[in-house]
Amino acid sequence: MLYRELCRTTDPSAMDIGRCLILLQSWALYRMPFLASIGHQSYIFPLVNRWSINPGIGRSYTVSIYCLMIENHAGEGFIWMPYSVPEIMTVIPSSVHVHSNLWCISASVIHFNVVEWYHDDRVLWQFGCIQYIPILPVQLGTIHGMSRRGTYGNDWGELHEEYITMWNNRLGRVS
Repeated sequence: MLYRELCRTTDPSAMDIGRCLILLQSWALYRMPFLASIGHQSYIFPLVNRWSINPGIGRSYTVSIYCLMIENHAGEGFIWMPYSVPEIMTVIPSSVHVHSNLWCISASVIHFNVVEWYHDDRVLWQFGCIQYIPILPVQLGTIHGMSRRGTYGNDWGELHEEYITMWNNRLGRVS
């Protein structure tokens, strides 16, 4: 899951990163197109494939140059709602929007041993909502560092019962 993998990247002994980071790259390139040469690439579904099939970054700069580019384009160059562009909307199946009311919930996201908190108050602009000052993030404590290594036979449903209950009550948490 994305937040967990981002935390792993801060470990100096980490040898690789992966999993959901392609989603982070896709998120960044759709919202900051000035970082990539994307004019020649067609929109396909799933949208993340646009970057994994044909890499979107055609240039290689130093981190300081990328920071400067982001700073210079922070206002008008940042696209908060890229999926509302007609060319993109046509390739997204209508089934994706069926539960769009869940895009604005505060809830736990659970995958076996991994529990992450989805902070809707940090992404409201992406969905056309007013972005208020976010509240302090939910701290998950020891659950954040859990691993499946050496944990054969764990009943994750029992271990994460509190968060599963929160997920089951998610419709009451729509912003």
